[in-house]
Amino acid sequence: MKDAVMAGLALGAVVTVWGLVAMAAGLVALFVPVATLIQLVVVVGLLARTKSAHTYRDAVVAGSVASAVGAGIIFFGSLLNTMVVFAGRPEAAQPVAQAVAGVIGTLVTGVVLSAIAAIWLRRA
Repeated sequence: MKDAVMAGLALGAVVTVWGLVAMAAGLVALFVPVATLIQLVVVVGLLARTKSAHTYRDAVVAGSVASAVGAGIIFFGSLLNTMVVFAGRPEAAQPVAQAVAGVIGTLVTGVVLSAIAAIWLRRA
């Protein structure tokens, strides 16, 4: 479980930094696809590193835990980006709604991605 928490911390930190870069550079339209790609790399990397120690269920739980930890950090990072750093930008019009959408997206993507990656890694 320690690996999952560490992966979640990495996920949250990298996506938060990407959010800052995307807002500063005017690349807001690319935020979600790149954030999803970051999550894919982190979760698949976690599951690949720990596949010998995990059953399918354990792998899905580990990926989901990593995503949940990351989602918490992403939530607060999103609020920081939209309410403090870039408060006057039109992209920051609804900071709480955007942060909640980020959490839901991260959690759903994490569970689905973990389930698919666990199957794929078991066959490899």
